[in-house]
Amino acid sequence: MSEIHIRRTHRLAESEAQAAVERVAAELKRKHALDWRWQEERILFARGAVSGQLFNEEDIVEIRLTLDTLLDAHRAQLESELHASLEAAFGEA
Repeated sequence: MSEIHIRRTHRLAESEAQAAVERVAAELKRKHALDWRWQEERILFARGAVSGQLFNEEDIVEIRLTLDTLLDAHRAQLESELHASLEAAFGEA
């Protein structure tokens, strides 16, 4: 198993940041069929060999995904896509 962990700062207001988090989650669902749901202040992801969470706290957005060994070969591509999705939703770090 491997993990992708991305943490970055942003300058969005709380309501804008929450909408941006949902845009990133929707993008992951569209591109990778990752189901997601809110649990308190976090979005949880799950689909077979992938699980994780996405959340915003004040001026920091953080995503953690755990990949099953079967997906290790796709880790770099997925991590690159996540960086691009976060930049599109939150702006430059």
